[in-house]
This record gives sequence, structure tokens and C-alpha cells, in this order.
Amino acid sequence: MTDHTSRVMALDTNAPWIRAIFQAMPADVHVDAIEVQEPRAFLRKERAGAVRALGWNSIQPSYRTRTIPVPGLRRFRRLSARVVRRALGQPRPDVLALTNPWHVHAFERLEAGLKVYYPSDAFEYYEWPHAATHAREQVALDTADLVLAMSVQQSEDFRERTRTEVIHFPNAVEREFVSALASNPTPASDVDRAGYDAIVGCVGRINDTYDWAFIDGLVEALPNVRFVFVGPVTGANVVDPERIRRSLDQPNVLWLGERDHALVPSYLASFDICLNPLAQNDHNDRRCPLRLYDYMATHRPILSTAIREASEFGDGVQVAAGVAEGCEMIRAVLRGGLQPETASRENWLRDNTWHARAREFAALMNERTP
Repeated sequence: MTDHTSRVMALDTNAPWIRAIFQAMPADVHVDAIEVQEPRAFLRKERAGAVRALGWNSIQPSYRTRTIPVPGLRRFRRLSARVVRRALGQPRPDVLALTNPWHVHAFERLEAGLKVYYPSDAFEYYEWPHAATHAREQVALDTADLVLAMSVQQSEDFRERTRTEVIHFPNAVEREFVSALASNPTPASDVDRAGYDAIVGCVGRINDTYDWAFIDGLVEALPNVRFVFVGPVTGANVVDPERIRRSLDQPNVLWLGERDHALVPSYLASFDICLNPLAQNDHNDRRCPLRLYDYMATHRPILSTAIREASEFGDGVQVAAGVAEGCEMIRAVLRGGLQPETASRENWLRDNTWHARAREFAALMNERTP
């Protein structure tokens, strides 16, 4: 790209972390963000007042968004593809960023200065038609000029599958979220220590992706510690909700349910240790958990299971291979150890906000477009 204003088309921006990076783009990068919604999701957004019109909505001077309802990306693939292609009938963008392999027809039909495949998750582990998803992702990998992968393991997977350049491009944290925590928010009033020695807390959607055996082991071995979970038990990854609820019903466990994201800084301020309890498996090893970035905005120790991406945080995240290691790390914190270095956290945060990541994205585009 040259010094003139550049235009990026992002398809599709359903995931909030995808919206976050494109909303944080420098002022000289104009973004057309297209969100594709199937009927149920579209009607939910419409009822919630999130869809004001089917045309473009300007969120800020350099960012505008549009919602396109489709009959079904997989069940009605051809019809949905035609609907999306019709909506894309506009001037050639400098950059076309594709975030879902089921929109690969856009790469094949739309001209762009640079085509970037930037998947919002490890889609091969979704409950989608596996062979069809894999085939479309392969086309996206081979048709793109550049591939951005959110985790190290996903980067390695992609490099084995394509000759296209692949860059590890992880998630980040909102700058406003960092500021909220830096202002020393008042701890949440509904997190009561009730005589416990420490609060170990977890924030996020609660489902079968958690290592419930690990959680149960910590809870049983440390009756003097209160374990607090903030988030709903919901989503496609809940096969046995009663199993989850039994774990959340232990005497030293407090489950608070869903809370507004604006309140999360207050909950994090209530914790002595922040917990990332994802089970170690192929899918989680390819994820880049947003909660770890939120946790890094605190000055609290962070304890994680041994998923692959946790090791990317260095000393910022304590990684436990099992219950025994996890218990010892919590006891070490109770003894006053494993406290993070403030300066190190602050330096890390400067390089890992969405605004910083957006500048990196813009720099990559500048290097690769005329």
C-alpha cells in the first residue's frame, strides 16, 4: 500500500475478537466489515436492537459494518454463497480478509490487492461437515496471499498444508479493558471470601472444553480456597450439563453465572489467582484463549492447564501439567510466591492490545501491497 487511504474488506466479522482488531485499525485504513448471520442469529440480533438496517452502519469514521442474513452457510451453501457474492458487488478492495472457510467463494470470485486468510477459530473441530470444511479451508490456504493463524499449533498445521506464507498472529486485549484494570476497580461485591485463604477465579463461557477432572481435583485438595466461576453454562460444547453443575455445586465453589463484560475488571480485582482450566486436547491446543489476555491485564498470578498456547506467555502464566502441580502453585501463591513482575506485565501489555495488533496488521499489508 502507498500513503493514501487503504480499504480493507473483512468477511465475516461475527466473532468479537475479529471485530476488535478491525475496529482498532489506524485512521488511514478504512474497513468494510461484513457480518454474515443465519436466520436464528439474525433474528436474535434484530430483537436485541443490534441490527438497525441491512445497509451500512458507520460505527466510526474509518469503520462501517453491514449484516447480511443468509439461509444457511452449510445447509443452503449455494444460495447463501450467491447472497454473499451479490452483497460484495462493490469496488475492488486493497485487502480482502476472509475469516471463515465457508466463504472461500469470495476469494475465488472477488478481486483484491491482497487476500488474507485469518480464521477466527480452529474450524476443523467444529460440528460442521468435516470433509467439506477441510476442503474449503484448503482452498482458502492455497488461494490466499497471506495466512494469519491465531495459535502456534495452528500455524504449524497450516505450514504443513500450504506453500502460502503463514504468520502466527495471536489474539490481544482491549486497550479500554487495560485502562479499567489500571484504575484499581472496586472488587465485585458478590465475591465473598467468607473466611477462605484465597480466591481462585475463572471468567468465561463454561462448557465441556474445561478439564473438569482437573477442577474437581483442585477443589477437593484445597478446601481452604474458594473457586469462583463467572460465566454461563451454555453453547454447543455442553453435552452433559449435570456433570458440570455437580462440579459447580461443591461447598468451596461459587458459580455466579453470566455477567456483563464491563463488570469483568471488578471480578478480576476480586481474584487472588486467575484460572484457565481448558482441557489439554487437539482443539484447545489450537486455540488462543482470550481470557489469558484479559488476565494479563491484571497484576495477579495466572494458573493454566498445559494447553499449547499457554507456554507462549512465558513467566506470565504458570502452567500445571496436572492436579498436583496446580495445587502446589496455588499453595506457593498463598505463601507469597509466584507474584508477577509489574514492569514486565506492563511492557507485555503495550505490545498486546488490539490497537497494537491492528498496527501490526496494517504494517503487514503495507509490506505486501503496491
